[in-house]
Amino acid sequence: MINYIYRIGESMNNKVALLILLTLTLSSCDVINKNNNSSESSSVIISSEESSCSSSKVDYSSMSILSLNSDSCSSGLFKYSTGSFGDFYQGYRFDFYRAYKKNNELLRLLPYTSINSVEGLNSAFYNRNKIEGIKRIDISYSTEGNNSKPILKIGETRFYNHEVELEISEEVTTFSYEITNDITRYFSLETSNTLLSIVSVDIYYLDNFSYGDEDKKRANEGIYRINLETLNKEELIPGVSKVSVPTSINVLEGNSYSINNTKEYTYYTYDYISENPSLVDSCALVNPEDVANYFISFGTYPVNYVTKKNYYNAYALFGENTRCVSQYSRTDGYATSVPYLSGSDNKPSYYECDIALDNTYSSSNRGIGRLVVWEYGFDQNKGAKGYSSSPVCVYTDDHYATFKEYMNYGIFGEAFDAESERSYSRWSNPITLTLK
Repeated sequence: MINYIYRIGESMNNKVALLILLTLTLSSCDVINKNNNSSESSSVIISSEESSCSSSKVDYSSMSILSLNSDSCSSGLFKYSTGSFGDFYQGYRFDFYRAYKKNNELLRLLPYTSINSVEGLNSAFYNRNKIEGIKRIDISYSTEGNNSKPILKIGETRFYNHEVELEISEEVTTFSYEITNDITRYFSLETSNTLLSIVSVDIYYLDNFSYGDEDKKRANEGIYRINLETLNKEELIPGVSKVSVPTSINVLEGNSYSINNTKEYTYYTYDYISENPSLVDSCALVNPEDVANYFISFGTYPVNYVTKKNYYNAYALFGENTRCVSQYSRTDGYATSVPYLSGSDNKPSYYECDIALDNTYSSSNRGIGRLVVWEYGFDQNKGAKGYSSSPVCVYTDDHYATFKEYMNYGIFGEAFDAESERSYSRWSNPITLTLK
């Protein structure tokens, strides 16, 4: 592999670099990155993604250049401190995921910590429509924290076939990446648990854009789920009715399973807990898998969930564990991403149970976490083979950008797109197991 060191002066601001080329032929063909924080000029290494060792001098002055900076992305696009999701146009469409804007940067990609083993997608900034023939990407950035290195992904499609790490740097530094093929159309800047402040991104490319036509992946194929029984609401007795739900299983031959471990849940009502306040800590459920297990078992939400207008009354009882719940029957929006089963009115019934992702949660600052419960379940006529009529739960930790289906034994499936195209996957039927 050939790595080129460029000395870039002030003309970089005009997007035409004055290049002094030193060709380094490396026997290992490894990618090299270099940071230099000088305010006069910066030494930047531009690395080829090809594995073959061959040299070529690229004329960037003849290319189109797209510059993204603080003027490109308005601060008004960012609503949630725990991560906003949206898009903006600069002749092309760019999406941001788990992003925020605080200072005079393009945007910040927030660190994300998984909640209760429900893995989250990386924070990301990426193009939605094709940019034909991306040849070079210059990224000015800084980081906070050193838990993991940010990643630049590139590819002909949004499935990305190559990635390279950016170095940790507390000071603003510039990383440039050269691409030697002519078929790179997509890029994605991503980070997991290190904050990435992106000051600017300059994209050198050959041709105009077009909208992508790649088919989405099918989420959940090869993943197992089980059906759970829902008790009759009319027979529920507060403090008495109990259900043991599997939390881990063994998958056996013939699409069957045996149970390894279970967790017990007890049915309560608000009035019952008001009369027995000593049970407050044990009955308040806040984790997505617990809320899902409870709802599926008893056909209703946990007792610490109340409507928004009743939040402050309930807060006197449940304190920081008080959560809001809302019910809907809309057929548009994210409802179109799942094969919901309709009721007699030809509409679904679903509940949004808030899941707090940090300690800032309140009824006026509900954040971006929800467990969405489809009361009538999923429709076999829409491809949900093997599903019973029990409620089906999906989890979103990104305000309906993506969903993950609860498989009913303590795990969630793969992320699929709900109101965005971040995962670039669509819901697909998992394999339903039967108890042996």
